[in-house]
Amino acid sequence: MSEFYIFGNQKPASAPTMTPEAIAFLQARDSSTSVASASTFTSTFTSTSTDTELLASSKSLSRTNKSISIGPITVSTHPLWTSTIKHIHPSLIIISSAGMGRDVSVSSPLPPGTLLLSESALITYTNGDGDGDGDNVNVLDFSAISEFFGVGSNSSNSSVRNKYKKSTASILASLAALSPLHPRSLSDLPLRSRSSRIKELKSLYQPQIDAIVAAAPAACEVTELLLLRLWFVISLNGYDSGLGLTSAMFNHSDRPNAVRYFEKGHCEVYATRRVERGEGVRIGYLNPREQSLERRRDYFNSQHYFDLNGSENGSENENENENETEAIFDRIGEGGDAEAVKNVEKTVEELENELSELSQVFALLRATPEAETEAETEAETEAEAGDSDSLSSIRKLTIRAGDLSTASQILVEKASERLANPLHFLVARSLRLNCDSCDLFIRVAEFEATTKEYIASNKHDEKQIKLDTEYRTECLGKFLKSACELLEIIKSDDYLGEHHPDVGRVYKDVATATSTLLAQNKLEILSNAVDHQIPKAAFSFDKAARFEGECCKKFREVEALYKH
Repeated sequence: MSEFYIFGNQKPASAPTMTPEAIAFLQARDSSTSVASASTFTSTFTSTSTDTELLASSKSLSRTNKSISIGPITVSTHPLWTSTIKHIHPSLIIISSAGMGRDVSVSSPLPPGTLLLSESALITYTNGDGDGDGDNVNVLDFSAISEFFGVGSNSSNSSVRNKYKKSTASILASLAALSPLHPRSLSDLPLRSRSSRIKELKSLYQPQIDAIVAAAPAACEVTELLLLRLWFVISLNGYDSGLGLTSAMFNHSDRPNAVRYFEKGHCEVYATRRVERGEGVRIGYLNPREQSLERRRDYFNSQHYFDLNGSENGSENENENENETEAIFDRIGEGGDAEAVKNVEKTVEELENELSELSQVFALLRATPEAETEAETEAETEAEAGDSDSLSSIRKLTIRAGDLSTASQILVEKASERLANPLHFLVARSLRLNCDSCDLFIRVAEFEATTKEYIASNKHDEKQIKLDTEYRTECLGKFLKSACELLEIIKSDDYLGEHHPDVGRVYKDVATATSTLLAQNKLEILSNAVDHQIPKAAFSFDKAARFEGECCKKFREVEALYKH
């Protein structure tokens, strides 16, 4: 499906003057958290002052790790917190306190598209960068800890260096900066969960743990318990692409109002809906987003050690009561089959894996034309020798991509039927899979049509060329139909809302496919694809053209929110 580039396109707005109402709100919020014990770390970290003032304040207290007050605001003054932040919106309030948990809210209403945070990661992982949402560090091994101390990602007891590559001061500063993050001690974790996980870690990585402890400078006071706690900090607060000190504070919701992007060690968070004063700012931790309620609960119980309220609202914040309507995306409709949830989810995952594999093969073929040429020559040689079963790599890929698009289309139909709820999370995920599968097939088939093998084999067979072209057009119609149905689901206020980047991308997909079918004058295919948007009895070329224009306009509106 289509993309539009968001990351790094928005320049932070200048800090606005705080209204008396906003200041009163902050004062009330600050006083409500002041009851915490003096021995408990508490910070309301916000950039209500200018970035220059914050940096100046942090520099003046760089030798301490205390907090100071600027007006009504209590500011964490550890230099790494301020030095990693490139921009934090003046209305953003972040609270971290033992016994309270972490939360992010705003002191004044913010529109969708607002850049909330731009910061550099304190820790990045060797598995690369990521974009959008995704929190897969439950598979994190101990290499991240080795890298944190500068002893290499593949260290063993015999190969680890005798001294750290990082300076003692650098290590101490990083450890101090991580100290506010959960868990502040291993006892903060549920006993059963931490015991089983610690046992697993020690059985797998004891040599690395021992080597790091042995090589540590005395001033760092590195112990086995500190390393284990550090592993939990990274695992619980990081994402699959790295750990940002401030972005770690954003909680999860199945109905997020913000989105997080990570690229080349840098993180940005944008509002995707209007965020009201005092409302929690939520991102989605899951990738893919659409997972069954059982799968989501299993994930958060095993990875973050909490239940999603024991309910269906999908919020990490235990004090937050979201609208009951969100549960509709998990419900099995009347006459549906409860067992279908597991079956559909398993099938979706299998087909997604197939899609990923075929996409990688196609990218490889396009990146290495010589491989394709060798495959064509081999196929021609075998054909001349009478081996009629031989097929080139691109032909095999086209067949597999076509089979995948057909299988994903059947899955959409079966998921809708057996779940008996067209708004179910897994129906939306199946629709997205079908869009991506059809898109891949069209691109592969069009690429194949330009190869020498295809041109030579169909040189005198115009009928076959016409049939192949018509099949690609039919597949484009299926793509458009699934994209329209997906759009209706995800633009709902109970899902992502009209202004989420993913909604903008689907608007673009719908507009592009509609425009292509209009240009080819394939009105019957187009009519079947957009029958929910334009009833067949009222369908006309002009109405389809207006529909395409409306989708283009919606896409440009969403795109403009994130590109200034």
